[in-house]
Amino acid sequence: EILDGFVATEVGHIVLSNFPGEVTPGWTGRPVPPWQARLLDKEGREVPDGHPGSINLSGPMLLPYYWKDRGKSPSVIDWFDTGDMFVREEGVYRYVGRSNEMFKCDGNWVSPVQVEKIIESHPAVKECGVTGRKLVGAMRPFAYVVLNSGYTGSLRLETELTNFARKTLAPSMCPVGYIFCKVLPRTETGKVQRFKLLEIQ
Repeated sequence: EILDGFVATEVGHIVLSNFPGEVTPGWTGRPVPPWQARLLDKEGREVPDGHPGSINLSGPMLLPYYWKDRGKSPSVIDWFDTGDMFVREEGVYRYVGRSNEMFKCDGNWVSPVQVEKIIESHPAVKECGVTGRKLVGAMRPFAYVVLNSGYTGSLRLETELTNFARKTLAPSMCPVGYIFCKVLPRTETGKVQRFKLLEIQ
């Protein structure tokens, strides 16, 4: 069994995990005792099952302070907001993205991570980065795609990718445009810098 888990730098160890014999494929897992977790919206209200919210953690081992910023200490509060978005179903949590990278389209939250996983499962796609772009006053998902060897970006491939995404994703999560590029901007640790995707033409 593969036991997925979630760790936050501020706590230093796994706080959500699947457990042997209780694995839910594709889901991060349940809180690891003695940690507690809850999901909140931007107004600080708890969200019900099936709705994304920023995960807040409560437990005994939060770091005492941030380096060079002792005034910003998560340990002086009962709950620490990690800024990571999750969905919960019957006590099991699934990661959907960072709160500062998700956006709403037609009133529904769009998780770039979820869209990227679907697009990357197409045989033509090596890597994919998704972000929101404003079109006619509304945010719409755009996909920045690095193709596998032997494939060339074209209108025909865009149509194929759109139809492929529609088989799995809700209409509001399907990319409305594709930009084919050679590489995706990444941090030193390999994470896609989605805020830099808009600079790619």
